[in-house]
Amino acid sequence: MIALAQSADDDHEFIGIVSGLIAGSVGVHHPELVWIHKIDNWFDHKWLGFSGKTLGMIGVWAKDLTVPPFVSNRIIGKWHYRYEGFEADYKLSESEKNIHHRGWSAQNLQRRVGKIAPDAALYWFSGNTSATGRGSLMGYIPTEHDHWIWFLAFTRDGGWAVSHRKNIHAYEVHLFEETAAGIRAGDSSTPQPR
Repeated sequence: MIALAQSADDDHEFIGIVSGLIAGSVGVHHPELVWIHKIDNWFDHKWLGFSGKTLGMIGVWAKDLTVPPFVSNRIIGKWHYRYEGFEADYKLSESEKNIHHRGWSAQNLQRRVGKIAPDAALYWFSGNTSATGRGSLMGYIPTEHDHWIWFLAFTRDGGWAVSHRKNIHAYEVHLFEETAAGIRAGDSSTPQPR
């Protein structure tokens, strides 16, 4: 099971939702590697597929998918999981590389996901959710030819709910939730990674 440590600034319910959606998407798509990054605060859908800026001000969404250019000091947590065989499931690994770099945003235009992390499912989620009452989750899931990228925004109004979706349908979110529930219940019918 994919588990995320909670900090004082995290809303407990939000962390549970994010953990479940990540675990569910991993259970559906079966990547070999899972790399999760916690961002210091909320981020919006414009980060989806964002490559960086040129000339210091012009935003670029490159045709070849690049690593989102989050400034490395915004990454306040990271978890790397590796598939260890059907019996062992996904295990926490400390040996994976840091995909975020320090430097100019324009340099990120050459940091292609297909070269840096071709077999990894990449996720970013927002911190400080206890104070802000809003959260984000972004996923880049490897497919046969590229990565499927999607974004979810959440708001807390009595309880957490999806307030915005980009490049992901409600039925796909529901599938991830159902898959995570099956994993928690000990359903061993989940297929192995590709």
